[in-house]
Amino acid sequence: MKIALAQINTRVGDIEGNYAKIADFAARAEKSGADLVVFPELALNGFPPMDLVEKKAFVRAGLAKLPEIAALSRNIAVACGCVDENPHGRPARNSVVVCDGGRIVA
Repeated sequence: MKIALAQINTRVGDIEGNYAKIADFAARAEKSGADLVVFPELALNGFPPMDLVEKKAFVRAGLAKLPEIAALSRNIAVACGCVDENPHGRPARNSVVVCDGGRIVA
């Protein structure tokens, strides 16, 4: 198994820009023959998000991008750090989404 580690420079709150970097690197990793591409902690939302994680609109904007990240995984598995809603306690949690075959698998 060939794994690509995506060292990308994200911007806090720039979900569209961060997604563009994720899509670009995933395409390059796929082209290089990788089976899996792994992105950093909070790659989609940017790090460190600080008090933005307490804003539901910020969390939901990132979650709304997950189907597009899943679409990137048609030919390469993708593991990407993101902010997720937290059903217990604090409003958000640090998570990772794993996509394969064009869908979210974990």
